[in-house]
Amino acid sequence: MYVKDGVLYKALYCGLCKSIGSSCGQRARLGLSYDMTFLSALLHNIMNRDVKIENRHCVLHPIVKRPMAADDEITRAVACLNTAFTYYKLCDDVEDEKKGRLKRSLFKKGLKRASALHPKIGEIIHRNMLALSALEKNTPPKPRAGCATASASGCTSSTRSTTTTRT
Repeated sequence: MYVKDGVLYKALYCGLCKSIGSSCGQRARLGLSYDMTFLSALLHNIMNRDVKIENRHCVLHPIVKRPMAADDEITRAVACLNTAFTYYKLCDDVEDEKKGRLKRSLFKKGLKRASALHPKIGEIIHRNMLALSALEKNTPPKPRAGCATASASGCTSSTRSTTTTRT
């Protein structure tokens, strides 16, 4: 990667953070990920859109201005997508592990704002998360650590035989 690419990537990251703050609220910034920054760079490239970089202040760097990508429609859509993914990931954590309710509540208002700007994003993710949850409930339980399954141990019946092994 060239130095100019690193500067562009950091500018996209900061621009996406700023866009999340303006589109989905300040709390939603906590869910920013490098994956969404990469998606933003990829979409800008695929759609052949130039990224306008400005020097601006941010929350983490209030004194020195930093290069930051200007807000555009692609960045706003990725900001809403990031917020929706974060919220539904936390919903999955609450369902699977029974923890993270407080974290999830921090993103609820951001999801509402993201859904108001891009309603299809929330609908698609919600529908697929319900399908994933149904699949997770229909799968057999995973064996506990230290327990061998019949196929893994080479046994053909429920009782172990020392003479029946597969190589």
